[in-house]
Amino acid sequence: MLEKVKTHAEERLRTHLMKRHRVKDRGIGRGRFPSQQLYTKYGLYKIPTAAGWKTAHVLA
Repeated sequence: MLEKVKTHAEERLRTHLMKRHRVKDRGIGRGRFPSQQLYTKYGLYKIPTAAGWKTAHVLA
């Protein structure tokens, strides 16, 4: 479920940057603004995609 939220946030930021830099082709936009750059350069928050409580208490 959180994977969809993460993907949506990446696409919205990429769309904003494409409009800001006047890039019309989505293929060029994906190459010019890769996912890693969205997190490092533009400060997009890294949404955890796995629930932390599923591995917190492992029964032996």
